[in-house]
Amino acid sequence: MLKTNRTRPWSSAALALIAILPHGSAQVCSAERLADGTTRVAGAGTIRSYDKDHKEQWVLSGKEMGINPGILAGMSLLPDGSLVIANWGCKGDKAADASALAIGPDRRVLWRLNHPAISSAAHVQVLPEETK
Repeated sequence: MLKTNRTRPWSSAALALIAILPHGSAQVCSAERLADGTTRVAGAGTIRSYDKDHKEQWVLSGKEMGINPGILAGMSLLPDGSLVIANWGCKGDKAADASALAIGPDRRVLWRLNHPAISSAAHVQVLPEETK
């Protein structure tokens, strides 16, 4: 168990995230835990995947995603395992200047959002479809 200088208890997810990240790691903005225990972490221009034992599985860079990464900030997990990610601080009229994008479970870019009405997206949240 990690020791902290905090008096409040830490959740197991928070402790797992702390255990995953190397000391002095680059900024981390969000993380999502998948049903199989895999953790996806978004931060300074990369998405990283760690297995349930906290070992890094892969790193996906902005170049590999075809974007100019600002800060990959908020992230939302879809039921199929895809991620929708906000790309804060990136604005322009090229596809690579996407404010948000979706990455499939196979790490392929599913779509990029670049719209003049969005200047900087700090977070994304996927809402479930309405049921009748």
